[in-house]
Amino acid sequence: MISSAAPRPPKGMLAYYRGSWISAPEDEPTSFWYEVDSEGAVLRSVEVYRDGRAMADDIARYPGGASDFGFGTLIGDDFYRLAWQWPAQDDTDVTVMLDATAFEFECIWKGATA
Repeated sequence: MISSAAPRPPKGMLAYYRGSWISAPEDEPTSFWYEVDSEGAVLRSVEVYRDGRAMADDIARYPGGASDFGFGTLIGDDFYRLAWQWPAQDDTDVTVMLDATAFEFECIWKGATA
């Protein structure tokens, strides 16, 4: 994989991304949606499975913002420091991450189960 090509949004702004796990195992999500702040913290996310289930998560649901993956974020590292494939170069086991809009994210978010 290569380093993330996504630029950080300006301080105080949010950015949105959609990802696909090219060869996800049957019981794992095949696509991901992220709301990310300028510090690289994932504030909200949606995981979509092959069977159509969409599971939402929100850092605001965790007391004091302490999720299973870190404080103030739903993933274990700065989103912008993680290695993503932008876009996929082949069909190996990679995660492809692309820009999304706030509108696209909100549409997926509204249809997801918490």
